Parts: sequence; structure tokens; C-alpha cells
Amino acid sequence: MRQLEPWRRSLELYLREVELGRLKTVDEVREEFLHSIKNKLLSPEEVLYGTYIIGGDEADIAFFRHVLMSRLRTSDRVRLHNWRQAFSRGEAFMSQWGRFIDRLEFPILPNDPALRVETMRQLHEMTDGMDCSGGAPTRRAAPSIFKQADSVEGGAYYAPVMSSQAGPYVDLSEVENMCLAMEAQIIELRARIAQSPPYQRDRGNPRRGQEQQQQARGHQQQQQPARGYQQPQQQHRGRGRGRSRTAGAGEAPQEDFQQVVDRTTT
Repeated sequence: MRQLEPWRRSLELYLREVELGRLKTVDEVREEFLHSIKNKLLSPEEVLYGTYIIGGDEADIAFFRHVLMSRLRTSDRVRLHNWRQAFSRGEAFMSQWGRFIDRLEFPILPNDPALRVETMRQLHEMTDGMDCSGGAPTRRAAPSIFKQADSVEGGAYYAPVMSSQAGPYVDLSEVENMCLAMEAQIIELRARIAQSPPYQRDRGNPRRGQEQQQQARGHQQQQQPARGYQQPQQQHRGRGRGRSRTAGAGEAPQEDFQQVVDRTTT
């Protein structure tokens, strides 16, 4: 039953690759690496890593560890690699190619006599027509010495795989259009929210919205008199005594204090 488990098949393949790796000597691996470069079987990244892992000495491996762990961008790693390769080839090489090093987008091949012809061909391809006056570098296709991409993994309905002279690529124009449409909708919603009353703007916060609604109702109630409430009639006093305010309908006339005194003393 254990042999039927799918992951055990993968484990067997792994153990087989480990055994095959043990059977190869360091010189055999280096020869295979150079042969793969000459036959255009490796990508730029594989050439960059293989230069140090397969064909490098202790100093090369230490440099590669430092570059790998420095959290640099890929373009910066390629630039440092190219300067190391140029420096290892001597002053004459740097005098001829030094002005191009910072603008190369792809790694220079390892400094090995077996790759001298391929290296010169690669450098001419990467620098042909290159402007070193200080302007922004122009993106170029990968040199022919590297493995040319014949397929692109992935792809979807809104990100289809397309083909071009430089090779296949994923078309993200539909994704970009959707992002632009979403951005326009967000801007429109923000404008509407800014123009809405405060209690509507806080509908996303129910407690805050209820507090503002209660405050608005309380303000209206303070401005309106309560039911059954009548404004008091102010008393108007004249110059002479005995003048009082006019009694309302059904209300007995009221006497002021002086009238009561006059009536009781007479």
C-alpha cells in the first residue's frame, strides 16, 4: 500500500537524481556546463549562477554568496557580475569594453578560454549601436548565445500569451484597462461621498451615524416650541396707576397691588 502513495514516486525520482549527481566529477560537470553554453541550452540566469556554482573557485563562490544575500535587484547583480568578468580579463579588455559594462542587460559569459569566441560574439551583439552618451539605455533582445524562450508558462483569459519577434510574452493590456476602470470608479465614489451629508458619509460607521442623527433631531426640537405651550403675554404698564394687562377670553381681570390697597383703605 505504501508503494501506491503518489509522493513516493517523486521521492524515488529525487533519490535517483542524487545518485546521478554523485557519479559526476567536478571536471565533468564543468565540461557539461561549457558544452551547454556553446549549444545555447542555458538561460541568462543559469549562466550567471553556473559561473560561480560550477566554474568558480573559492573567491568566486564567496563573491556570489555576497551578491546573492545583498538583496539586490537582478539588474544590479548582473552589473556586478559583468564588472567581475571584465576585471578578470585584464586592463586591455576593460579599455575596450569598460564604457559599455554599466549598460549591459545580460551577463557576460564566464572567463574561460573555451568560450573566447562565443564571448566576443556576445559582446558585439550586446553593444552594437549602443549609445554611451548618458541617455537611458534601450532594452535589447537577449543575445543569441542564450537559450531563446519558446514558451511562456501561465497565461489566462485576461492575460493571454502572445508571440512577437523577440519571443512570447504575456499580454496584460486587459488587466491594465480593468485597473484603470476601477480607479475611475473609486474617484467617482469619493466625490459622491464628499458631497453627501455628514450622517450619510458615516453610514459605514453605524454608531457614528446614529449619534449624528440624534444630534440633528435634538437641534430641531430645541428650535420648535413644545405642544400646548403658549407664549406668555407681557404686561404693559402705563404712566398712571390702576392700569393692568388685558385679561384673556374667559379669564377674570386681575388687580395689581396698588389697586388692592386703594380698595381696602376706602
